[in-house]
Amino acid sequence: MKNKYLFSLLGGCLLMLFSCDNGESDYQNLFPEEYHKILYIKDSGSVDLELPQLSSTPTYDYSFVVCKAGSNPALEANAYIEVMSQKELDEKYSIPEAVNYKVLPKKTYTLENSELLFASEELHKYCNVSLVPSVIKELMEEGNPTNLWVLPLKLVSDSDSINSDKNILFLKITAVNTPTVRFSEKSKKINLENNLSLSVNVSAEIANVSNNQWDFSCEIAYASDATSLLDEYNRNNPSSKCVLMPSQNVTLSLNSFDFEQGYSKAVTDLVLDIQSDGLVSGTNYFVPIRLVTCTEEGFVLDDPYFLIVTNPFGNSAKITLNSGQLSSPHSEQNNEGKLESLVDNNKETFWHAWYSKYVVSEIGYYFDIALTAPITDFSIGYTTRSGDYHEDPITIYLYGSNVGGDNLSNWTLITTLNNTTDALPTTASTDYKSGVFSAATSFSYLRFACPESMRNGEIRYPGSGRDGSLNLAEFRLWGK
Repeated sequence: MKNKYLFSLLGGCLLMLFSCDNGESDYQNLFPEEYHKILYIKDSGSVDLELPQLSSTPTYDYSFVVCKAGSNPALEANAYIEVMSQKELDEKYSIPEAVNYKVLPKKTYTLENSELLFASEELHKYCNVSLVPSVIKELMEEGNPTNLWVLPLKLVSDSDSINSDKNILFLKITAVNTPTVRFSEKSKKINLENNLSLSVNVSAEIANVSNNQWDFSCEIAYASDATSLLDEYNRNNPSSKCVLMPSQNVTLSLNSFDFEQGYSKAVTDLVLDIQSDGLVSGTNYFVPIRLVTCTEEGFVLDDPYFLIVTNPFGNSAKITLNSGQLSSPHSEQNNEGKLESLVDNNKETFWHAWYSKYVVSEIGYYFDIALTAPITDFSIGYTTRSGDYHEDPITIYLYGSNVGGDNLSNWTLITTLNNTTDALPTTASTDYKSGVFSAATSFSYLRFACPESMRNGEIRYPGSGRDGSLNLAEFRLWGK
């Protein structure tokens, strides 16, 4: 307690003394001699390390700084770094924390600059630990799986004072893995709409390592296995099937990602320039990009990046809707928003389906649209309700019919949307626009049905006879 008090007192008194104009004030005499110089580890404490395993880089270097301070830091000082014994480790850490810590054996590391001789003008010194990941991995795989291998470093001096609160560097080895280069995101959807071209930024990062020690680059290219990647995507996403984007419509701004030592992300993002020339209206396009080579031997190159480009009809195919085309057996025409609010171009008004009574329906609550002319290809858009009481669809069924009416047997399911694969919004006053869907045959009636909705993070079930409703501010339709 005495030492902690004196160390705190030191800082406050020094500030006071340095503010005075006393020239050569003999401030040293105010403090015990042991506080004229004090040594400490700058970034002390526990550090988790994920080590890379590469044949080209057999060691992993970790550097830290030891500082000299005190009332007169110009004095010379001597100290050294030692590794804590297993007995001390158990007493101070393993037993109190109930963790089976094990000190790394000497064959797994080299401690450089362990003897620290501070000249009068030196206020800090660098120390380095060189770890051997391959040997450490053997220990982790062969030993007790509950062991947590650590290198507990301790700053010690036989002649000078050490800050007891900042004298331990506890290096924990959490894993030994092969470094991986990956795209920062797996995929992205963009909508060309009426644009002739769009640019999309794509970034990459290094994973499975605590600190990047290398300067290297990874080559980027349009995936050579594009066809098989497309087939897999279409199997997993049957509601939004794609075709391959023609290569002449894709331009890569870079041939490679460049990484610099000390940085986990690439220095420059790739820019994909997408041109709409020659693209077929109403088609979803698939653009797969891969990391193909790496200048640093042994790195894992992760999964490809998918860009999904939707090329909808544009404004020329937007269908103008009026209230006379809308119908629903689930409208609260008196107490809540009316059905015609879906097409009044006012995002502050809304349609609200029943909430005061329930109807059991396998497709939930729905509304129908009577089209003025048959269509085959279409996309939808809507805006969620404003305010705190929005109840948003998280599953949508889209049906087509040439007869209409309430009988479900007269309707054919065209596609299903959900908030996981189709990013349906669950926030207030949010616009959504789908990709383009194609029915097997043309239809004259479209049904928008919602078997699942979400309110304040809670999933609800319209039409279950128990709970849940549906409300929307606006609805939009494109088709041909």
